[in-house]
Amino acid sequence: MIHRLFDAATLAREFDRPDKLLTHPDMIKFVKWVRKKPADYIAWPESTGRYGRNRGARR
Repeated sequence: MIHRLFDAATLAREFDRPDKLLTHPDMIKFVKWVRKKPADYIAWPESTGRYGRNRGARR
């Protein structure tokens, strides 16, 4: 989630500490959402990409 919102340069420049990161409205929303999930919850990416779950299905 973090890298979907910010690139590496922005993280290094503006959000170099967790407390700074948690001041961003989208991160606050994400943290509230993820706290409601069970500890073993896995959110699969929207785009499976090159090594995704259905990689072998298309061959």
